Formats: sequence, structure tokens, C-alpha cells
Amino acid sequence: MSTKGPGRRQADEAKAVCKACPVRRPCASWALATAQEYGIRGGMDEEELVLACRRKHLSARKRSSSGPDA
Repeated sequence: MSTKGPGRRQADEAKAVCKACPVRRPCASWALATAQEYGIRGGMDEEELVLACRRKHLSARKRSSSGPDA
């Protein structure tokens, strides 16, 4: 999806729909759990999905390395 012009407008319109959606959080959770990288999912665009997925993986890595033996 483009970050300029019509693609950006379409993404903004889709994200506006997500704001009022009752399943926004489950949708976002599913998108992250299944590594979705395309489209608008849970109110996040492609760039935001990739960043959220990276944060999720980094957070999981930190938790596993700071276990009871750390």
C-alpha cells in the first residue's frame, strides 16, 4: 500500500472504520499472531503491523532471556 496519494487516503479511510469496530483488538491480535504484513488489520497499516510484530518478538525475547535463572 502506498504511503502517498490514493493509497494513503484508502488506508486512512480503512483505519477510520477500524476505530469503531467492536473486534478491533482481536483483529490486531490475530494479525500479530499470524504475522500479517499487508492491508489494514486491527487499525494498523502495513508499516505499523511490521513495527508491532517486531516489538512483540523483541518483548517475547526479553521475557524468555530474563526468566527465573537470569
